[in-house]
Amino acid sequence: MMKPTQILLRRALKYQSKRRQDLPRKLFWGTKSKRERYQKLKAYRAGKAPKKIVKGDYVQVVKGRNSSQNHQGKVKKINYWTRKVQVEGFATLPRKSQREDGSNITQMVERYIPLKYVRLVDPETEKPISVSLVTLFDEETGEGRKYRLNKKTASIVPFPVRDADSEPEEKQQLNTTTDTDKDVVRMATYYEEEFIQLKNEYLRVMELQEWNEAKRRYEADLEKAKRQDYIQQEHDVLVVKRAQEILREQQENEKLQAIAKEHQTIVDEEVELVRSKRAGRMAKLKAEREEMERLREEEEQQRIENEEKQIEQRRLMAEERDDNQEDFFDVEHSIGK
Repeated sequence: MMKPTQILLRRALKYQSKRRQDLPRKLFWGTKSKRERYQKLKAYRAGKAPKKIVKGDYVQVVKGRNSSQNHQGKVKKINYWTRKVQVEGFATLPRKSQREDGSNITQMVERYIPLKYVRLVDPETEKPISVSLVTLFDEETGEGRKYRLNKKTASIVPFPVRDADSEPEEKQQLNTTTDTDKDVVRMATYYEEEFIQLKNEYLRVMELQEWNEAKRRYEADLEKAKRQDYIQQEHDVLVVKRAQEILREQQENEKLQAIAKEHQTIVDEEVELVRSKRAGRMAKLKAEREEMERLREEEEQQRIENEEKQIEQRRLMAEERDDNQEDFFDVEHSIGK
């Protein structure tokens, strides 16, 4: 069976391999072992976690085993790396310990539960609520401070006030009477002339740093101005090139239009010539057709006249024949008598 530390190490390395693009580049610099990388990753993830619930908050258990009891209690401990919390008076387990005199004692200790199982309690309504972190900036100083905002009522939920007893011993010892005053330390460390000389040297270094910073800013501004001038010059060159290209395109278009116009004129002339030739041919054909019609009509008239003459001749010949027959009959009749 794997130890909890080994499980956390494996989880840390798995997180490192899968989410490497979300981590800063210098996070694992200088680490020689997996444990050191795990500790750095643990501190980084704990620092990046949203701290909506902190130590000392009054919360209510809304999920998990025995959540129907609606237990409310104060947060005793919270681990942002494992995302677990310890609520006062909830999920207690007996734990044996030993006193200084050597006698054994059994104490009830709260076990850790997942942080998502608890919900912050509103101090006004004493009901579980959902909060979001917002940053508000001071108009005078410009400093930002985080506040917890109730999502339902949009009211600010204050963070718990830390007691002086809960502060670490190192911070409590900073303002005690045993600390030596800074003036006494300076007098015991330096002579007055040495201190003035050191102070002047420090001021000179600061002035030099300020001068270097001003020089760097001036050079940066000068470089920026040069870059802007270079960009403007490049822009002007590009504008001139583009204008030349547009002028060249316009000239080419005008040439193409002139060529197209000349071609259209030639085509129109050719079409007119073809039309005139066709008109002359059509007129010639029409004259020939009219001449042929006239000749045909004359031939028809001549034929009709010839037929009329032939008919007239036949009629005359028939009349002469009839007259001759009558004379013959008269002669025969006379002979017979």
